[in-house]
Amino acid sequence: MSELRNLSRRMGAQCKEDLRVEVCAGPMLERPASNGSLIPCMSTHARIANTQKLFRDYPFLTAIDLAVVLDAWEMGFQFGVRQTEARCCGTAFSTVE
Repeated sequence: MSELRNLSRRMGAQCKEDLRVEVCAGPMLERPASNGSLIPCMSTHARIANTQKLFRDYPFLTAIDLAVVLDAWEMGFQFGVRQTEARCCGTAFSTVE
């Protein structure tokens, strides 16, 4: 039912959307401080793989959905970073920034 309520908004957003959709998933390479040589950026590759899987599993997704997927992926990643820091440093952590 909520899909039906959002239908007109989604159609309007899709009509306004430029047909050339460019999305930045992140840097392909990174230079870790440990040795200074370029290596594949694992978070970018994971983000791309997860996004590809979603679009394979749900072929009806649109570029509008892609923006939401990438935002959600980044929020989950940042949550994981905060959890790890809290465990390492013994600090209290929050689920909301």
